Amino acid sequence: MEGFCLADSVGKEIYAGSRNRLYYSSDFGQSWTHLGDLPKVTLIRQIVPISRGTIFINSSKGTYGEAFLSTDSGRTFCVCLPSTGAGNCAYFDSEKHTLFAASEKPFNLMRSEDSGFTWIPDGSKLDSINDPHVCSLLVSDGSFGRTFYISTSSPARIYCRAEREDEWRKCFTDPLKVWNRELPLITKWGKQLVACVASGPHGSLEKIYLSDNDGANWRGIICPFNIWGAGVNASDPKTMWVGNYGTWLKTKDTIALQYTQDEGRTWHSIPNCGAQYFWQLQVLADSTLYAATDFGLMRVKLNSPAFLRRGLVGG
Repeated sequence: MEGFCLADSVGKEIYAGSRNRLYYSSDFGQSWTHLGDLPKVTLIRQIVPISRGTIFINSSKGTYGEAFLSTDSGRTFCVCLPSTGAGNCAYFDSEKHTLFAASEKPFNLMRSEDSGFTWIPDGSKLDSINDPHVCSLLVSDGSFGRTFYISTSSPARIYCRAEREDEWRKCFTDPLKVWNRELPLITKWGKQLVACVASGPHGSLEKIYLSDNDGANWRGIICPFNIWGAGVNASDPKTMWVGNYGTWLKTKDTIALQYTQDEGRTWHSIPNCGAQYFWQLQVLADSTLYAATDFGLMRVKLNSPAFLRRGLVGG
């Protein structure tokens, strides 16, 4: 399972995708209802509820993404954007009822003001040198206004643009010469930006980067393990969760989830959270973490390390 969405602030209502199948739970994941299937064999990477009955889904097949829209609560879907990034590449502004999505062809930020039915470019087209793959989109509201960030792989870079500007600029490039499979995450942690370079077996020592000045400068966190995904709670300035790139032998006792409370100086392992990939991590205000993994959707409490598997299993 690669994608899920918590539809409220406490995690009671959950949308989750297992390959191309969409599920819904209204009881913290204790029971699930199968809503419908995407019309193509693909992997659901991101689920964005737009309004009552309308759901936007970003999916992927390999390194490329495609977006679908449902107006009947997930029973049927149609393609609404044929070229997106293969990750968390959409953002919905509920106040302005505006949906943003990062696309690859054209390599640009797209905007929809009618729930995803029609799209127009937002800002200028990005640099398409080396055919980069879009991995994630972050929309950050700060004291100087709104800023858009798009992360890519091949090479691992982050582009940014203020809402009042038209041109994009590169604000991060992975300094290593090693080719990176993905740069799956850019997120906001308090006043800091977090860039996470997924490494697999060929990564560097510095795999998580922090910026205190909106991406102008970055400093690396040393990780003693290969990582695949990171989760932060914007209201908690201490704790960062990281999915350890697990063993190819899929066993429950694989130590594959770790956290730090001192920006990487020391790391703590959560046992019995076996998974090979942690595709998506989301942390709530009470330090509860939800993780979409190749074993299924998991829930972990920082003060109670035992994980709870939540009904869906699948890669």
